[in-house]
Amino acid sequence: MSLFTELKRRNVFRVALAYLVVGWLALQVFDVLVNTLELPAVWGRGVLAVLLVGFIPVMVFAWVYQLTPEGLKRDTGGSEEEAASTAQMAKKLNVVVIVLLTLAIVMMVVNPLGREKAAPADPGVLESDTPAAGTDAVPEVAQPAQAPPSVAVLAFKNMSPDAENAYFAEGISEEILNLLASIEGLQVASRTSAFSFSGTDTPIPLIAEQLDVANILEGSVRRQGNRVRITAQLIDAQTDKHLWSDTFDRQLDDIFAVQEEIARAIASKLESTLGVSTIRRDAPTEDMQAYELFLRGRQLFYQRGESLAQGLQDLQAAVEKDPGFAEAWAYLAATAGIMPGYSSFDPDELAKLEDEARRAAERALELDPGSGLAVATLANLEQDPLKGLELYDRAVELAPNDAGLLMWAASRRLHAGVYRQEGLAMMERAYRLDPLVGINNGMLGLAYLMTGQFELGQRHIERAQELGWGYTGPSLLIARLARGEAKAVLDELDQFIESQGTDLSESARMQIKVIGKAIAGTMNTEEVYKLEQARGPEESRMSFRTAYLVLGDFDRYFDGWEAAIDRGFIELYPNRYIYIPGGQAIVEHPRFLQVSERLGLIPFWQKHGYPMGCERVTDDSVDRLRCDNWPK
Repeated sequence: MSLFTELKRRNVFRVALAYLVVGWLALQVFDVLVNTLELPAVWGRGVLAVLLVGFIPVMVFAWVYQLTPEGLKRDTGGSEEEAASTAQMAKKLNVVVIVLLTLAIVMMVVNPLGREKAAPADPGVLESDTPAAGTDAVPEVAQPAQAPPSVAVLAFKNMSPDAENAYFAEGISEEILNLLASIEGLQVASRTSAFSFSGTDTPIPLIAEQLDVANILEGSVRRQGNRVRITAQLIDAQTDKHLWSDTFDRQLDDIFAVQEEIARAIASKLESTLGVSTIRRDAPTEDMQAYELFLRGRQLFYQRGESLAQGLQDLQAAVEKDPGFAEAWAYLAATAGIMPGYSSFDPDELAKLEDEARRAAERALELDPGSGLAVATLANLEQDPLKGLELYDRAVELAPNDAGLLMWAASRRLHAGVYRQEGLAMMERAYRLDPLVGINNGMLGLAYLMTGQFELGQRHIERAQELGWGYTGPSLLIARLARGEAKAVLDELDQFIESQGTDLSESARMQIKVIGKAIAGTMNTEEVYKLEQARGPEESRMSFRTAYLVLGDFDRYFDGWEAAIDRGFIELYPNRYIYIPGGQAIVEHPRFLQVSERLGLIPFWQKHGYPMGCERVTDDSVDRLRCDNWPK
């Protein structure tokens, strides 16, 4: 009798098939338990090892013994009774195998569906291919082309008993993101856009589509005292299948080694494309208290607004504990540098913040000459536009994939009114790196307005407002009025006030109504001026100046701008809404050159050309700009 025939007679093939199916089902069930109970991934590998080791003994057992109605008996291979018993057992094994295969098929269908989450009805994200600068066509919404290797790191969930540890979980996520971003050839979605999905039920495939990546890294952090458990899993976005997962139980002092391990594991999974062999994570500090303060301060820096004051204190405390902590110095500099844009300060306070930002940036560069953020902060403080532009470009050179630094470098060009096409190209790149950020949409919209692409400009500015960043809103308003859309603008302002209800502050409601009355002609410039004086200088920066522009009171508009300069705030931001349709009269006004002189722009323009292609002329002894090719 041949070996094949004997293996078949003894039911060895049937037992082997049943064993493989049972093993596969066991691995699927254990995978669910590992993810649900946050068990170490090594347990899953242990189960697989046991199943593999057990296969040979089970096959030997199936050869030697047979299960009969009288119990387990050794198979001698001789009697007709044994043959009949073996045949009867074969029929039972056939039924068992069929049932097991049916269960396996059900698991294959149900398991992926069980991980699907309901997508929101309207994710609020528009992705489109933008046309070449100079065109005004609105493209159709297109699906972004995925180009592996690429990954997005979502904000890790905080599983700690203390909800305040959310900053720690988010900080660990960002540290891993930064490590992955340092790998040449790997496209990594920017932090702000990736973290915007925190707390949502957006399915993994949709997140990947919106971020234009092929893979998603998600995870959780549980911290209790000095112990940290980090669970991470890499998911193929197209199939929603896990490519890799692991759980790390460590002391807090080992946190940097864990970050390196996770990044190395991700790179290893993509190694065939990247060719990555080593990743190194040098500890930025040996003081864990300083590190925790840094993580919280950095998170507050990203939140902007009122959070900046607490962030500044945390970062000050971090560098006090570890004066050699370069990254903490860089974020301290950036926080102090941007605070004047979010709160009102008197001249002494502004000078103090500027001094702290400069000293912190210089200290960061002493410790790390490659800190793009520190260089960008010095650029932000530089009053000479040309030097500032050179510093911004240097910052981008040091951190070419930092969407924030790209946006700052592009903004300096747009605010100066020169290098419009270059600024547009930089803003498009910043947007593609970080598409779900309000300021990136707003500044890109402004760049489109400046280059005569009104529909694209309107789309991105409105998207910026949806994302909570409305600082280019006045630009769109002035541009629309210049296009004869006053009635539509008024209707939308009324609808906005009504839709916001009690969520809209009294101050914001008043400011919108002032602009609306100015557009409708029911409030004159003297009434606006009296209300402005009663409200104070901070609110005049946006709403009242917009009202003056609507009413054509350019002197009051420039008075407000110069008053801000007198208070110590070298303000380029009004330039956001003058190099647009409807802004020509402002730029051609004689006082525009006077204010620009105070901002240090004239020498810059003399060397690189006046904004928007304008020409400097003298009419009736009045020195001004003349702009014959203004965007419509």
